Amino acid sequence: DGGGLRSSPPDMFGRKKSAAAAKPAAQAPLTEPRRPEVKKLQPVHLALGSEIGALTFDGSKWRQDDHVGGGQPKPGAVAAGSARDGAAEDEVVRLKEENNLLRLKIDILVETLALANLDLDKLESGGG
Repeated sequence: DGGGLRSSPPDMFGRKKSAAAAKPAAQAPLTEPRRPEVKKLQPVHLALGSEIGALTFDGSKWRQDDHVGGGQPKPGAVAAGSARDGAAEDEVVRLKEENNLLRLKIDILVETLALANLDLDKLESGGG
């Protein structure tokens, strides 16, 4: 016996392992990783000039900001915004009704064309 330490056989690359490396390391117990705390972000304000106004992103979507620098509402901003919203909603309703009417007209035209094709096929086959 040449000493007190026994060396382990070399690995597949010819490197010798030390006695400390030959022992398996103690593994830490498995624990669920800690989730980071979710912090509420501050809203993002974006000023786009006097004609457009300002926008605010609150974490989910952009909204038109009706306040100017000191937190004071812009004169007429609330009334103009709600009037614009009402006009836009009326326009959406009108366009949906127009779209429904156009779809109905297309359906009627397709059925008329199909009937005309059936009549033509019947006449060409001599059945009529």
